[in-house]
Amino acid sequence: MRSRKIKAVFIGENGSLGYETNKEYTLTISGAPLPNLIKIEPKTKKCKPCEYGGIISFISNWDNIRNV
Repeated sequence: MRSRKIKAVFIGENGSLGYETNKEYTLTISGAPLPNLIKIEPKTKKCKPCEYGGIISFISNWDNIRNV
């Protein structure tokens, strides 16, 4: 999977990896070497990159996801 820039609202636990709940972030999303693994990298230095084990865990923490 090639990388893609998206905007999304974080709905996970406030402060998790530096993300604030209900705040919108610009992210780079890409596939990782393992099947179904999703990696996100924020544009802000305050927040840390994160990996999700699949689409269900990703959408459990992000809402209003759209292409930039």
